[in-house]
Amino acid sequence: MKRRRTHQPAPGAKALPAGAERRGRLRPKLRYDLLGCGLHGHALVGTDAARLRPEDALFAREDPAGFRWYRCLRCDAWLPLAVPETPRADTPPERDAVRLPLRGRPLRDRYVLRAIAVERALHVLVLGALVAAVFLFAAHRQLLHQDYLRISADLQRMSGGPARPPHHGIGADVNRLFRLPD
Repeated sequence: MKRRRTHQPAPGAKALPAGAERRGRLRPKLRYDLLGCGLHGHALVGTDAARLRPEDALFAREDPAGFRWYRCLRCDAWLPLAVPETPRADTPPERDAVRLPLRGRPLRDRYVLRAIAVERALHVLVLGALVAAVFLFAAHRQLLHQDYLRISADLQRMSGGPARPPHHGIGADVNRLFRLPD
């Protein structure tokens, strides 16, 4: 199992606050947890509680200005919300009762697998439509060939040229398509 290398601050350097990252890459990193919060909203705990306990400081804190700061369990963002006017619970649920949302690699895997499934479904639809078109062409080949000859003769007459079958280009490819056996 590979061990991840963590960046150790230099001796005497200030430690970063919780949730902050050091800049180390020039290439932007796709944050699936932010994508999840953008699509489904933040995963906040205790927004409907009347009061907070000291052990709730991990995910919710009181502000002297009358706000409460709630920590998103998915993306670690702290969000200020007003204290609820009509609370539904006296305190937030216990830590064991809180269901943690997916984050990190499992969340990335979920999105990547869903993207692959959508791509495969799109392939099935497109290839199925092509197969249906081939079968329709084979079933109505004679009728389609007569219509094609009439349209190409009309176009050649309108352009002032003689009505003869083309020997190159798209017209020759379509003629070759009509000559294929069933």
